[in-house]
Amino acid sequence: MSGFKLSLMTFSISLALCTNLHAQEKNFIPNFIPPSPTAYELGRYGQIPVGMFTGTPNINIPLYEYKTKNLSVPISLNYNSNGIKVDQIETNVGLGWSLNAGGVISRIIRDKPDEKYLAYYPESQISNMQDPVTTNYFWEVGQGLTDIEPDLFMFNFMGHSGKFVFDKDKNIVLMPYQDLLIKPYVDDNHKGYLITTSDGVKYYFWDIERTTSYVEGGGHSENRNEESAWYLSKIVHPLGDEVYFTYGGQGYTYTTGLSQTYKVYPSLGDACTKNHPMPLLTTFTNNTTITGRKLDGISSNNPFNGEVIITSGETNPGIPGYNLISNISVKNKDYVEIEKFDFQYLTTTNKRKFLQKITYKDQDKTYQFQYDNPEDLPERLAYSQDHWGYFNGKQNTMFVPKLSDDATFMYLDGANKEPDGAYSVKGLLTQVTYPTKGYTQLTYEPNSYYGGKVINGQPISVTLNASQGLHGYNNVTQTFTSTHNQRVYISTGVSFNQGCNDTTHTPTIDISIRENSSNTIVPLKIISASLQEMDWSGQYTPSDNGMICFADLGIGDYTFNLTAYSCSVGSSTLIYRDQVPQSVMGITETGGQRVKRVVAHDPVNNQDNTTRYYYGSMDNLNQPIADDGAKAFYLSSNYETEACDQSSTLTFIRPILVLSSSSLTSLFNTGNNNIYYQYVTLSQGGDNFENGGEQHEFILHRDSPGYQKWGKDISGAPWTNFGWDNGLEKQVKVFRKDGSDFKVIQETTNHFIPDMRKYREVIGYSVRKNFEPMLNCIYPSYTCTSEDVIKPNLGTYPGCDALHEHNFFEGKCIAPGNIYATRYIPNPCYGLASNTHIVLQIQCIDNLDIMEYKNLSYWSYLDSTVNKQFDANGANPVTNITRYYYDNPSHIQLTRTETTGSDGKTIVTKTHYPDDDLTSLGFTTTQNQLIKRLGGGKNGLHRIAEPVQTEQLIDGNITSTQRTLYKDWIQNGDTLILPEIIQTSTRGSSLENRARYGRYDEHGNPLEVLKENDVVSSYYWGYGNRYPVAKVDNISYNILATAIQNSLPAGFTSLDGLLSAIITTGASDSRWALFNKNLRANSTLSGRMITTYTYSPMIGITSQTDPNGIITYYEYDSNGRLYQIKDHEGNILKRYDYNYSHQ
Repeated sequence: MSGFKLSLMTFSISLALCTNLHAQEKNFIPNFIPPSPTAYELGRYGQIPVGMFTGTPNINIPLYEYKTKNLSVPISLNYNSNGIKVDQIETNVGLGWSLNAGGVISRIIRDKPDEKYLAYYPESQISNMQDPVTTNYFWEVGQGLTDIEPDLFMFNFMGHSGKFVFDKDKNIVLMPYQDLLIKPYVDDNHKGYLITTSDGVKYYFWDIERTTSYVEGGGHSENRNEESAWYLSKIVHPLGDEVYFTYGGQGYTYTTGLSQTYKVYPSLGDACTKNHPMPLLTTFTNNTTITGRKLDGISSNNPFNGEVIITSGETNPGIPGYNLISNISVKNKDYVEIEKFDFQYLTTTNKRKFLQKITYKDQDKTYQFQYDNPEDLPERLAYSQDHWGYFNGKQNTMFVPKLSDDATFMYLDGANKEPDGAYSVKGLLTQVTYPTKGYTQLTYEPNSYYGGKVINGQPISVTLNASQGLHGYNNVTQTFTSTHNQRVYISTGVSFNQGCNDTTHTPTIDISIRENSSNTIVPLKIISASLQEMDWSGQYTPSDNGMICFADLGIGDYTFNLTAYSCSVGSSTLIYRDQVPQSVMGITETGGQRVKRVVAHDPVNNQDNTTRYYYGSMDNLNQPIADDGAKAFYLSSNYETEACDQSSTLTFIRPILVLSSSSLTSLFNTGNNNIYYQYVTLSQGGDNFENGGEQHEFILHRDSPGYQKWGKDISGAPWTNFGWDNGLEKQVKVFRKDGSDFKVIQETTNHFIPDMRKYREVIGYSVRKNFEPMLNCIYPSYTCTSEDVIKPNLGTYPGCDALHEHNFFEGKCIAPGNIYATRYIPNPCYGLASNTHIVLQIQCIDNLDIMEYKNLSYWSYLDSTVNKQFDANGANPVTNITRYYYDNPSHIQLTRTETTGSDGKTIVTKTHYPDDDLTSLGFTTTQNQLIKRLGGGKNGLHRIAEPVQTEQLIDGNITSTQRTLYKDWIQNGDTLILPEIIQTSTRGSSLENRARYGRYDEHGNPLEVLKENDVVSSYYWGYGNRYPVAKVDNISYNILATAIQNSLPAGFTSLDGLLSAIITTGASDSRWALFNKNLRANSTLSGRMITTYTYSPMIGITSQTDPNGIITYYEYDSNGRLYQIKDHEGNILKRYDYNYSHQ
């Protein structure tokens, strides 16, 4: 905040309309004159709010509020983090922090940019994948000819946030539905979006950021430069205030992350002479180039509002060209600095930047921040990452994970991706020290949940080594015991014995497992080229090296056997587990951290206030009940097209196993957190509920995966957002501790509903192209020629006799256990008439995997609240039930509340809005027409949340009514619909006029206001029409304006000119005294009550001259803080001293 912020109660529509319904007790004339100043707000220590559903600290540091008369732009810092991820980059104010100043619309491009392609899909046919139209459509998708996924747009500005997509007709669909009007915006100079809020304020987003993303290391990568964000550029209030956001360019390139794949190629069998490739580890570098925008300043169309200047001068060693904010300066219209904020950062040896300190213009006013061992956080792109990307401290040498229970990958020395709370806490904020030198400390603990888990025994290795010379064989064995049914894995290698002088022998070994009691051989198995299990002989030659086989064992004693034949050296390792897996209930650690304890220290009385957070219910505090989300999954199968050998024209589709470094299933599939807690219990005063506690229960409802439309599942496809109520607070219990028991003293239960009257859905398709189609599917449609109609087949391809869904595209040269077969591609034109038009066959999309998901627009709200108050023993509840009604879906505002108490009495409050049917309320035709122009119609002002009438009823009887009558105060030809009369009634009586507005200026400032049957009060506004500088009773505005003009000292032609001249010299300036004298001496104002005011814009009031001509002065120090108040003789009436706890 700036030094001293004066609360100026200027005119607003809501002030006139939201007065208490007991009208006879209230003054309906708004107070436009500022109250006496309050002392400078130093900033206090206090409890930091915690997002309990996720265990996230929600820290807000307010810096400044840029204001015009009717608009306000808060500038603040926010900290929200459950852990600093290894690859996370700093924002413009450091790791974990964000600067709130303005707003942005960003988007995730899914498939192709919406604006460049027409997103069409055959609605009526697409449910039938066999339909030719559907086939053609997805064939075009496979060729990259159409956009099938709606981009996801996200907006965040001035307290509003949400998402939207475009439907196939290019209509905007909000998720969730809100009372915002969003439209694309284009003029001669700008292109972007326009959002109108429910109060009619317009927000223009046209400062564009572009992003180019490309991948290195994996062959060709499409390099696209697309619009990725639109920053808030201008705000326009219906009364004419405008706020401008100025941006500068900022371009930089960085690596967003490294990813890896480890590919394994199963053997093709004897039919193909080509050997299968060795496993291949590929590293991909994901690069991003930002042609960005950095906020440089905030200003308005009134120079008296000053401006905010933002300097980004702090370099970032990790990303050259991406600077952080170094200071924010607030200056008045004369460019005099009113307030300043200097940002100081900690730069670690690993090139990570943390916000360390904020110093105000008043050097004694600072915020300081401490973190958990920030130097221990590794450099970006380090291997030490868990499944969710948090630091886990493991000494990994690659990103792909170790899969200890997979036959193909178990011997790969992959990464340990298990979470470790001792490391994921590194870099998290642990203390905020306030200007008062009070502070708040935060303690964290690893995220975890209570549930079933399997504890496996320790893996035990049995290794056999054998070598054999030219003749004979060598057999080695070892016995072991299997204590339970289990699968064991065997890795084997064989090579030529260099001591053998006959090189004609092919090195060969056999392995086997014998069950001792029955003296039977256990079948060995491998994964075949079709990615299925198949029997294996156990015989290895060098071409089989690297192949993992496995066997299923029961309980018993076994003998592991290795036999080496002529000129062979062999080694084989069998891994089994020594104990039966046990299913137990327990606590499992997962990714990230949660707040465990918050301690607020008061420096005045040197006391601590502790809040302890338990993520279980009050009955089971240490058993976290949570939705831990999807489990990490890294393994997939894919395909590559190859020839059997270099001379063969016979091609096949080789399946491959792919181990990825990132989970194929999204671990953040619902919001930005990987875990959500159903219960959170707060202990106040310490860890043991010394001052009582609260139990909060939340709704758990995640989004859901899409529908598998064709082919195989695509794990990374977008999810359908079914979880509209995820995280809503279902119930709160407030309790006190009574010995070892808890006594509930208050219980609040909420019920939420989705209202289907605004339900919309937009379908998207995620498509994965596995390989180029083998069939002749070059065109989506075809006209049969005379040659076609006599040709029965188009060609042949390899096949097998196995029964599987997609025979044409999962065929191999020879699938083990199957018989090679030649398949014929039928000609769809065969037997038809020449020139017949046909569509493609379903096989033309057999190379695709297709997932269908939905973008759902819900309108949901709180339906009812049940509040129970108990006595000190937790008994004898007094119950109140409140129901909430939204009767008009066109504006989605709350129209009725009904509260029923334990006594059976029902209190109803009704609110009517411009878009409601007002016919029964008795408004005149003229009034109805004016009110409708306020609404959300085609040419409406979108002031849809503005109440025009409110009523209160008790047990069905009206107790009070308030109504606003409007007038179009056309100014300079522009519409200006504002209140003219405020009416009230009580107990069903007729409505009576209570207040009347007689005149406004073009900025919506009231110039003449009066109570009904009372004298008029006229106001004169200065400082660019922002502040009232004169109030005179019982006079018209025209007379007042003329008197002010005639009272100006020589050399001034306007009052604003005089006010500007005395801003720097102060209110005691003789020119202002002369003006006051002249004004009171003006004959047209004789006998009138005259009050005048001066201001230091952006600081506060500097003088008030009462009707008796007595002046009170308000003086400020160099930091903009109220310093002292003096009377007209210079006597000090009050003085403020600003001492911090260390002074």
